Amino acid sequence: MKRTVTALALGATLLLAGCSSDDSSSSAAAETSAAPAATCPADATNDDPTATVIAKTATLPAGVTVDGASTKIDGEKIQVTVRLCGSDLTGDALKNAANAVAAPVKGSLLANSLGVLNVAVVGGESLHSSDFQTWTS
Repeated sequence: MKRTVTALALGATLLLAGCSSDDSSSSAAAETSAAPAATCPADATNDDPTATVIAKTATLPAGVTVDGASTKIDGEKIQVTVRLCGSDLTGDALKNAANAVAAPVKGSLLANSLGVLNVAVVGGESLHSSDFQTWTS
């Protein structure tokens, strides 16, 4: 188990280094011109910085932001929960946001170790998938 955690930490470090070179200017510009997002509590006490960085690279619908992401080791796999903020984020809108979150996760080094991806709206609905790799964006 210690080797698994060490390998995951190394992978997360490499992933973070790879994410830092991405050009996020288009998503930043979209966020500044988008409608104001719902107020979120931003409870980062249990957040995983690497998972949060990956989730924040998602191109989300106007008015939707990433509050944070936490990870939990479940056997040999990792479970990631991404918290989203946005008003009226239910049904198809939540599915579209979850697909947007899944895209950068699928392309990351974390994907091979990830068993479950949860996308939850703060104070609202959530989606849970152990087959997130098939989600389209």
